[in-house]
Amino acid sequence: MNKRTLQAKINKYAKLSNQIADLTKQKDALTAELKEYMITESLDTLTTKQYKIKYSSYERINFNSKIFKEEHPRMYDRYIYTTYTDRLTANLNK
Repeated sequence: MNKRTLQAKINKYAKLSNQIADLTKQKDALTAELKEYMITESLDTLTTKQYKIKYSSYERINFNSKIFKEEHPRMYDRYIYTTYTDRLTANLNK
């Protein structure tokens, strides 16, 4: 891959990343509006010609590993493990 092709791919990658971030913000705003509407109208299901939208609340139990690590460091060390993941990031040079 030559430098020109590489730069074009990086530019496209960065542009798509920005578009995804913008679209995610728009999606989150629409989600909030739909939730608000469904709560206001006391709906758990909203059906249109094309879509069936459901809204529900549920309880989720989380484990606070930070406190557990502070209070039981040896036990914490017995249960942690390392994984390796690949990641590619592109940021504009300033």
